[in-house]
Amino acid sequence: MAMTSNMHKSEYVPALDGLRGLAIILVIGCHFFFDFGIFRLGWIGVDLFFVLSGYLIASRFIRQPVSFKLVKIFYRNRILRILPLYFAFLLFFLVVWYLLPVGRKVLLYIPSVPHFWLQHFFLVQNWMYVSSTSDAQLYNPLMHLWSIAIEEQFYLFFPFLIWMITKIKHKLFFITSVIILVAVLRSFDFYQLPVLENKLRYYCNSFYRLDTFLAGVLLAYLLRNCKDHKYLQRIFQWLLLATLGSYIFMVSYKNNLLSDNPLMITAGYTVLALLFMSLTCLVVIQKKGIINRVFSNRFLVFSGKISYGLYIFHFPLDFFKNTLLHSWFKIVLQCGNEKTVSFIFTFFLLGILYGLSYTSYIYFERYFLKRKKAYPAAMN
Repeated sequence: MAMTSNMHKSEYVPALDGLRGLAIILVIGCHFFFDFGIFRLGWIGVDLFFVLSGYLIASRFIRQPVSFKLVKIFYRNRILRILPLYFAFLLFFLVVWYLLPVGRKVLLYIPSVPHFWLQHFFLVQNWMYVSSTSDAQLYNPLMHLWSIAIEEQFYLFFPFLIWMITKIKHKLFFITSVIILVAVLRSFDFYQLPVLENKLRYYCNSFYRLDTFLAGVLLAYLLRNCKDHKYLQRIFQWLLLATLGSYIFMVSYKNNLLSDNPLMITAGYTVLALLFMSLTCLVVIQKKGIINRVFSNRFLVFSGKISYGLYIFHFPLDFFKNTLLHSWFKIVLQCGNEKTVSFIFTFFLLGILYGLSYTSYIYFERYFLKRKKAYPAAMN
């Protein structure tokens, strides 16, 4: 997932990169090791990305009154962070898709190929999954890009959202009310039409995921307006435990770790948003706390720094894993157990994924990141 990374050096919190690292590891684990039960909960990494994204962009944007200059910097930075790699990957994949036989076979599952590419080009492909009669019908190597589309749609209206919030006296109450409203509307919609072949109707819906972004925005306002961080720390410690307990209950009660768990679709997405909001808050305000130290782990921080590339590249590798396995490891498969060889091959692909993402970050992404502009200094 694309994350903002233009913090001033004095403000840089390595543990926030560590949180990104946790998010991407969860997502990769969900896709690469889906057959191993516990890894199925890894889809929640996307929710952690959403919360972090809402918090990080809001914490910079709300320092100054909304102005044309500020909005211009915001859009410039978002474009430079997300679009170069996204479109480079999309164009590369479009060419490769039509050159490789295995790619052409995948096209058979997509009802309208030109429409499919246009939706990805305009970053509205998530609605394709929402409106589909079956989520399996549109299973393809670019399916993971739905979350990039939701992020971009959120960013498109973000300056207007902040401007509107600045006009409201009780800002925290307003944001909290909107979060609750989204959860209520999502629940109402689900109970009107609970039995669906397409569970992505809720999971990929931009409006129904708004509460996750707003949880991050709410945290940014809380940290800016509340001077007593010890008080906040106590509140969020209890909230973290409460939401974690609620999440465990939801997955245990329905014996379902996936995003199509009815309890997840109704209240669960919001519970996860508050859980990750609490975790992010404790990472930020407990500079020397155990949570901060855990997420300052070098591997997590490294994974967080290259998380956008890891997210962009990981799903196609997993999608074509069996095809690549039988192409590259054909001789090895004849000599050993296929499950064992496949398991080893998965780690081989993980190595390729990290190498590719690091190369992308160093030699491609950083070129554009250096051209981002810093936000104005905070006003008291």
